[in-house]
Amino acid sequence: IQGNGFFILSDGNQEYYTRAGNFSMDTSGRLVYSNGLQLQGWLADNDGNIYTSNPMQGITLPINSTIDPKATSLINLTGNLNSGTANSDSFARNVEVYDSLGNTHILKITFTKTAENQWDYSVVDENGNPVTGGTGNIEFNPANGHLDPASITTINLTYDPTGGAAANQPIQIDLSALTQQHATESNIGYGQDGYEMGYLDTYKIDSSGTVVGVFTNGLTKNIAQIAVANFPNPAGLEKVGETMFRKTSNSGEPDKNVPGVGGCGTISPGTLEMSNVDLSQEFTDMIVTQRGFQANSRIITTSDEMLQELVNLKR
Repeated sequence: IQGNGFFILSDGNQEYYTRAGNFSMDTSGRLVYSNGLQLQGWLADNDGNIYTSNPMQGITLPINSTIDPKATSLINLTGNLNSGTANSDSFARNVEVYDSLGNTHILKITFTKTAENQWDYSVVDENGNPVTGGTGNIEFNPANGHLDPASITTINLTYDPTGGAAANQPIQIDLSALTQQHATESNIGYGQDGYEMGYLDTYKIDSSGTVVGVFTNGLTKNIAQIAVANFPNPAGLEKVGETMFRKTSNSGEPDKNVPGVGGCGTISPGTLEMSNVDLSQEFTDMIVTQRGFQANSRIITTSDEMLQELVNLKR
C-alpha cells in the first residue's frame, strides 16, 4: 500500500490487519495471506460490476469461470485503396469472423475499380458463396480521397454460418474510415467485435485494488475489489504476530474504503513494502551493540593475560 491503510484479513470470525501484501491463490481459488487468512473485499457480479455498498466478504477467484462466445456483428475497415489502380483491377482482404458458437469463419471482401474514384465491392464466404447484401459500389471524393457524401458507408450483410450456429447472422461492415488518398499499394486493416469462448487464465491487480481476470480469448473482466482499512489512531493497534494487527479501543473503528479513497493509500501491484523502522534508532542500537562487543572482547583478553601471568609465576 502506497500511503495510509491496511489490508483486511479474516479467519471467518475475526478481522486482522496487515501492511504486507504477499498474497497468493490457494487450491480453491481464495486469495490468502501466508498464514491462510483470506483477503477481504467486494466481489463482482456476472457482468463484472462491483458494488462497494454490498457486504464485504472473502475474495475468491472463479478459477473455472468462462466467458461465453459472441457472434461478430460489426466489422470496421481502415486503410487506403490505391488511387492509381487501373480500371478492372481488384484488391481482396480476408476477414475472420465468429459465429454464435464461437467458431471462426472467413469472409473475403473484394474491391474492384470500375471507373475514376469508383469501386465495386463483393463479399463471399470461405466456400466462395456470395453473402446476402454483400455486393454494391462506393465512390470517393476526388478532392480529399474520402468517401463521397452520396456514397454508402455501411454494408449490411446477412450471413449464414455452418456447423450448427445461428442462421441469418447480421453483420455490419463500416467503411467510413476507408480512403483513396494515396497512389500507393492498397492496404486495408480491420477490427471486429466477436470472440470465441474464453477460460480464466490468470489475474492481475491494478493500483485501485481491482482484481481483473484475464481470459484465454484475450478478454478481461473485473472479479473483485480489494478493501483497505484506515484507523483514527493506527499506533493504537494491537500486535498479534506475523506482521498482523488487531483493532483496540485505542485504535478506533476501521474506516473501510477502496484504495485511494477516504485517505487510504493506493496499491502498488507486484511490489512488497520495504522495512519502515526508524533507521537512526537502528544504527544507534547497532553502534551500542558493537561497542559492547568490543568491551567484552577486551575483558576476555585481559583475563587471558592474567591467567598467563599466573602460569608463568608457577613455573
